[in-house]
Amino acid sequence: MAWADLQQAVAHASAAAALGDLSAAAAAYRQALAQWPEHPALLFNLGTTLADQGDAAGAADAFARVVVRAPAFAPGHHNLGNALRDAGRADQATASYRLALSLDPGLAASRIALARDLLQAGDVGQSVQLLQEGLRLQPQQAGLWTELGRACTAGGEGLRSIECHRRTLELAPDQAFAHHNLSAALHAQGHTDEALPGAQQAVALDPGQGAAWENLGNVLAHQGDLAAARPALARAAALLGRPGRPEPGIALRAALLLPAVPESRRAIGHSRAQFAEALRDHRSGPCSLTDPIQQVGLSSAFYLAYHGLPNRDLMRQQAATYRTLCPALDFTARHCLEPTDPVSRPIRVGIVSRYLRDHTIGRYLIRLVQHLARPEFQVCLLTWPSAPDRLSAAFKAAADEFLLLPQGLAEAQQVIAAAQLDVLLFADIGMEPASYFLAFARLAPVQCAFYGHPDTTGLDTIDHFLSWAPAETAASSDWYHEPLALLPADCTYACLPAPGPLPAAATKESLGLSGCQRLYLCVQAPYKVHPDFDDLVAGVMTADPSARVALVGRGLRAWNAALDRRIRARLGPLAGRFSVLPERSYSDYLALLGAADVVLDTPHFCGGATTLDAMMMGAPVITWPGAVLRSRQTLALSLRMGVTDGVALDAQDYVQRAVLLAGDAARRADVSHRMNQAQDQLFEDLGMVRAFEGLLRRWTSGRA
Repeated sequence: MAWADLQQAVAHASAAAALGDLSAAAAAYRQALAQWPEHPALLFNLGTTLADQGDAAGAADAFARVVVRAPAFAPGHHNLGNALRDAGRADQATASYRLALSLDPGLAASRIALARDLLQAGDVGQSVQLLQEGLRLQPQQAGLWTELGRACTAGGEGLRSIECHRRTLELAPDQAFAHHNLSAALHAQGHTDEALPGAQQAVALDPGQGAAWENLGNVLAHQGDLAAARPALARAAALLGRPGRPEPGIALRAALLLPAVPESRRAIGHSRAQFAEALRDHRSGPCSLTDPIQQVGLSSAFYLAYHGLPNRDLMRQQAATYRTLCPALDFTARHCLEPTDPVSRPIRVGIVSRYLRDHTIGRYLIRLVQHLARPEFQVCLLTWPSAPDRLSAAFKAAADEFLLLPQGLAEAQQVIAAAQLDVLLFADIGMEPASYFLAFARLAPVQCAFYGHPDTTGLDTIDHFLSWAPAETAASSDWYHEPLALLPADCTYACLPAPGPLPAAATKESLGLSGCQRLYLCVQAPYKVHPDFDDLVAGVMTADPSARVALVGRGLRAWNAALDRRIRARLGPLAGRFSVLPERSYSDYLALLGAADVVLDTPHFCGGATTLDAMMMGAPVITWPGAVLRSRQTLALSLRMGVTDGVALDAQDYVQRAVLLAGDAARRADVSHRMNQAQDQLFEDLGMVRAFEGLLRRWTSGRA
């Protein structure tokens, strides 16, 4: 067919494309090219049509011919880059984006695409710099702000990411993506209460966006609204999957949801049964996973540790489910197949954690990294990008090697394998998804779980679970899948940095309490407060008419509200003397501890860092130890100090000890004095480092 002129040919092809007949449109452009060979506009339109058809190779060929005829046409180079990327030729795509941007620095699409390529390659700094340069040219370009927010997230600068997405929303207030990105950034930084409105607005503006439904489901699940979270995640799984095959990672995440603050002991049993059933259903199902870090994230298994029950069988079942669904988890580093005896070289010790910064995990580990004997040991720290702080700088300075891990499973496995470690210490398996899923692999001949999250992993690839002898019992082995490796009783469980200057204790008057009232304070996070604690609170209030029991709000408003409702329902007419205080700064929190007559520890999962804080402030802690580390840290610390006045044998003894200490100022002052005198038993204890060195020697070569 011959066309009268070029305009008629383009109009015919455009009409076919508008009707959705891309094949006819492509044929029309090819016919026109027979009359006007190598015409740049026809080639450009043909390339665009082929790209829309999914013919990446054909589109790349068309755009390559465009830039030969029009080498200064920046959009041609940009579209060539897109086609090359879709065809799997990433390096060539990046080169095309660079050329397009050199021809037109204001071509935001090329700048964004190039920034994404740099981010994918792990070059966060160059990606951020490129986007900042673009924003100096185009400060009102919403897409650049969005991409800068993503780059800041990848670089661990979560707060900066939030500000970028706020700027995007100012520029595009009616766009679903702007609400979604800000909500997701807020949620990632723990501002989940603020994240909910944006998540809801995103799906209202664009109900067909699976990522927005996924974010809404994640926010609702974290708040504890599981009834609303499950359908939101189901919608996301359907939109992001294939017809009849929902996206498997999201579907599994939805099936494994557990409440952060359970309503009752009965509710705990019901949720655990549902969890086990979901694992069985998915293990025998047809779905598969390629990267569970990205697809599933962290399931609610974190909350199992707070139920007061052994989790060994459930964690084994979870591990078996993931191994069935994701063969990529079964990775073995080459040097593990024929490990060498490090008798004539340093023992290479790796520590992997996302929390090598100002965090409880960081405070547990910093002295170990600083004081592990050199040159006998080399310490390689493995973490993910995060905003720098004082403690992260100290880790970087103390390490022999400091490696940043990529976000993907396979890429992170390769980085750790290349380090050729003798021992790999997983500091907090279960706190976040990346380290949990990496622990499925054999990345070092010896792999050990640290008690950053003190629950069994259920993984056969973990050879030891590091714990502390005074905090375990003869029954402990029933709770762990891994063999226990125990630090001895003559040291603390961690070489903890000595505290800095402490604030003065708050007065009861400043808290609105009269001199005749006694303050019983609990400072644990809501998910640590088991329903059994409610009975202890009721017992204290019944035994002491002057008792005022207070919790300190922690985390999400929904958590605190759920806990407040549950405890008030248990207390009935006593609830007038119970309150949940607002969350406060660390200094004010310490001052509040100093004002307490006694601090009430939670059963089944006691305080760790919070117990240390109370002891630093001289506040007696009442604890009821259980069978394993997570319920016995306060006991073990009390034994270490030689001050066990607050250690109860059972629930009745807990109440009696609490009321006795709160009501006897002289006894309380004596306990505080003895704790102050024994502070040196808790901090800067290099004996823990020396004990850990002994374990490392035995694990690697049998040397004593």
